[in-house]
Amino acid sequence: MKYLKEKVDAGANFIFTQMFYDADMFIEWVHAARAAGITVPIVPGIMPIQTWNGFLRAATAIAKTIIPKSYLDALEPYKNNDEKVRELGTKLVADMCRKILAAPGVKGLHFYTMNLERGTRMLLEELNLVPRIETVKPFPWRQVRSSLAISPSKRTDRCPSPSHLRGGRRPFAPYSGRIAPSPTSPAQKTGMSTPTVGSGTHAVLRTVN
Repeated sequence: MKYLKEKVDAGANFIFTQMFYDADMFIEWVHAARAAGITVPIVPGIMPIQTWNGFLRAATAIAKTIIPKSYLDALEPYKNNDEKVRELGTKLVADMCRKILAAPGVKGLHFYTMNLERGTRMLLEELNLVPRIETVKPFPWRQVRSSLAISPSKRTDRCPSPSHLRGGRRPFAPYSGRIAPSPTSPAQKTGMSTPTVGSGTHAVLRTVN
């Protein structure tokens, strides 16, 4: 506290704290700082909880802070489930932030994002500091417009080949040979779709107009 007071007297005009998870400890420290004559704004450092291992590493190895037993009891049963840890951790840290903001003399929060914006965004939404955004997960494939569902005069003999699926792999290899003879059956003449080639992991489907 003595060294902190010297820094403020030398011209520091605000203070960012290290990350922590004990609101009572922070509030007591703020009271002690005020009693020591430190009057500049004190901004608490908040670390969103992303994963169990990351939480322990950041809190104990990096910041060397004390983790309340209530956090360990709530999160440890789900330590292998990152989504659950993030969900519960967000609520725990949000409750701590509400308690801090209700304390006299604290008017802001400083978030340690660690380049992981999702946890911070979830925390801000939980605190109603930003509007909630509904997340829609994209399909694991990209829709590709087939070149076969066209008039007979423009029909191609090549199979549509989507450029990639998840992981960058092609779903099937292009088929460069003849696919089927001209429509002769009643089903083909009426415009029904008929599979013409199927082999192993590759499949070709031709749409007959």
